[in-house]
Amino acid sequence: SSRHVCVSEVLHSMESNQPLLTNNQTASERIIGSIMEWIKWPLSRDVREHQSREERILQAWAKADNDEFVAKRRQTEEGGVLHNKYMEHMGIINRFIPESMCDQKAKECCAEILAFNEHPQFVADLVVGPALKYAFYALIVKVTFLIVYPFLTMIFSSCVSDSFAQVPGWLYIPYAPFLVIGLVLEFHCLWYTLPAQICLVKQPRMLFFRLSRKQFFGLVIPLSVAAHTDTLTLSLWLGKMWKTIRCPHAADHIEEFWRLYWKASIWGQHNVPSFFHCTSFVYVLAILRVVIGVCWSIPLTRPWKRTVIEGNKAREDHCAHAFMDDSFFMIQDRRKGKRFGGFKTYRTALNGKTHHCESLMTLAECTNMFSVTYNDWLYRLKTINTGKMKSGQIATEMKRQLLSM
Repeated sequence: SSRHVCVSEVLHSMESNQPLLTNNQTASERIIGSIMEWIKWPLSRDVREHQSREERILQAWAKADNDEFVAKRRQTEEGGVLHNKYMEHMGIINRFIPESMCDQKAKECCAEILAFNEHPQFVADLVVGPALKYAFYALIVKVTFLIVYPFLTMIFSSCVSDSFAQVPGWLYIPYAPFLVIGLVLEFHCLWYTLPAQICLVKQPRMLFFRLSRKQFFGLVIPLSVAAHTDTLTLSLWLGKMWKTIRCPHAADHIEEFWRLYWKASIWGQHNVPSFFHCTSFVYVLAILRVVIGVCWSIPLTRPWKRTVIEGNKAREDHCAHAFMDDSFFMIQDRRKGKRFGGFKTYRTALNGKTHHCESLMTLAECTNMFSVTYNDWLYRLKTINTGKMKSGQIATEMKRQLLSM
């Protein structure tokens, strides 16, 4: 019970925008606060990098660009013609998301885009750049686990007479750090994605029921953990089956049972693939899902135009790949114009015209980020309802959904 009190107090400090660590806290509270600060450290680094770029832009851009930005900013400030609309959309976001949760700049950009009603169908593409970076990290973690763990399970499992191979209990322990890393990276992705989803969705749903904030997080947190453990289950099962096939006595029994199982089917007893081939096919499908995520989300290597800021001057430059653009994984402020605040459009192996949100959702589905993808179907429906989505964009989204399943 005391542990629950500590957690609730730390969460309350997050919601009320209070420091996580103070001198009046108990040891347990300070430990939990330190963990939360460690988790949020990359997010704080992103804020510093974004602020640094903002300062360099202010020094480098032309007077005409600065005047246009100031004029747009004044429209959403108090007394401006769009102030009420801006505050309305900020209110929608803040009613669901606590003040100190999710990136503040992402919230402001989402509210500004909807207040100006400029490209509302691309609102997520402008703010989820940092989330895309963390989704790539999550993909690397999952690929590493899928490549190593099934074979590790096969090596350390032991044969059992007339039964499947036995997996030692300690093999579950190495998955713990992978699970923690996956959940932390999912939290970082949600930090930037949720404001864009809520500004259009307003309130998440489950079937026909609207979910409150507590209901939403109470639903997605355990389901996200369960989704991540699916990778462990698959890896253990594959390693266990491959070890069973290599066991001298069990291998004959399992192949015989496999043929009897298919005897009554249209396959008959002839041309039945071996059990090893079937399990290997499952493994190939798991790897193929990751490959699709890579091919849909990573820009193809080609000359990429970027804006380089040197001192008080900005110039256009070409680099070998989009990842070398320091603004590629940053939040884009549409008020700064296409050059300094436009969303990124790039070609991938499976899509000739991809934006950040499409890439992020593909990676989130490949890496089992349930909390990130939960609102995506409703978000897509709302973007279509803006009336600014083209039929080709809708068809591309349907293609992406089918490939990433």
